[in-house]
Amino acid sequence: MAEKKTTTKKVAKKAATKKTTAKKVVKKTTVKKKIAPKKVVVKKKKVVKKAAKKAVKKVSSTPAKIAVKKVNPAKKSEMGLFARFWRVLTPSFLTDLGTQKSQGKSWGFWFLSNLFLVLVPVIAFFAFSGSFFAEFPENLVDKIPSSEEIVLDNGETFNVKSLIRNFELTLDKNGKLSSKNIPDPLIIVGSEDNGAAYTSFKSVPDNFAEFAFVMDTKGTLYLENQDKNFASYFYFLQDKAIIHDGRKGETQEVIYKDLIKDMEISELPKTFNFESLKGSRKFMASFVAGIVVVLSFFLYLFLAIFRLVNALFWALVFWAIGAIAQVKNWDFEKSFMAMLHFSFISMIFVPLAFIFDIAVIWYAFIVFGILFGMNFWEMEKK
Repeated sequence: MAEKKTTTKKVAKKAATKKTTAKKVVKKTTVKKKIAPKKVVVKKKKVVKKAAKKAVKKVSSTPAKIAVKKVNPAKKSEMGLFARFWRVLTPSFLTDLGTQKSQGKSWGFWFLSNLFLVLVPVIAFFAFSGSFFAEFPENLVDKIPSSEEIVLDNGETFNVKSLIRNFELTLDKNGKLSSKNIPDPLIIVGSEDNGAAYTSFKSVPDNFAEFAFVMDTKGTLYLENQDKNFASYFYFLQDKAIIHDGRKGETQEVIYKDLIKDMEISELPKTFNFESLKGSRKFMASFVAGIVVVLSFFLYLFLAIFRLVNALFWALVFWAIGAIAQVKNWDFEKSFMAMLHFSFISMIFVPLAFIFDIAVIWYAFIVFGILFGMNFWEMEKK
């Protein structure tokens, strides 16, 4: 019986040890369950954060550059003043014009194109007139046909070339004018249609004439009331010259004696003939150059005012056309800025209107219609 008790005690101890081991196992497993999931969760959070940061970097970096390029295309399409002279002919001109930061250069182009329209013909004139004045008056006489004649009402005939080369007018110290190698008295009456030469006012018809040139150094013509049929006239008499400007309605008398005193002419008698015309080349060149410069200034003012009024009118017309055609983002300001450029093109090709005998208003409508039309088409495509 004692042995059985001891064995039961040993079994009990073994069972107790098994229990303790079971507890140990339980503790170990619970520790593993508690620790392992925490480590896994922490790793996942870190990985998710890193992935999120990378995604944010990719999204915020690459599309931002593309957006900047799309929002600021003005840098690429910024048009200079001189570039507009050829870009105005391209169908994308209005699209490019709409991207400009300001319209100051549009006004700059308007003033510059006005200057171009004035300077080009002036420069061309001086380039070609140099040779003309270098050979003046020979080149002028050479252009007259050799068969050209003046036929007087009394039947006398004078060759024009020979008359110009041999004529002679002399002013003496007493202020008297005399003529040589030229018909005297001579009345040349002209109009838009034709001209005729006479020796007496009685032979001149009563119909209206634009001008009359009269040479009467011998005092044989009766001049009173003989200007009623002439819009303008130049009378060269023995002691004075009478000049009448029909446009202003003014008549001026020049007394030769007074002219000699005012001009302080010391060499008398003073002869005016074909050879003296050669000596006046420099004076003629300077005189004509002065007239051209003055005329170019007034031409610039005229173009500036005319083109501005013209631009306002056609801008209104094509603003209305663009509105009817439902062109996107189209307003009067854009139409007017376009006309500041397009009117330059119309001025360049104005000679075409005369060549093809087209009315100016229809010619302008055709030119502007082509320019606006191709630009409207391009704007709608984009």
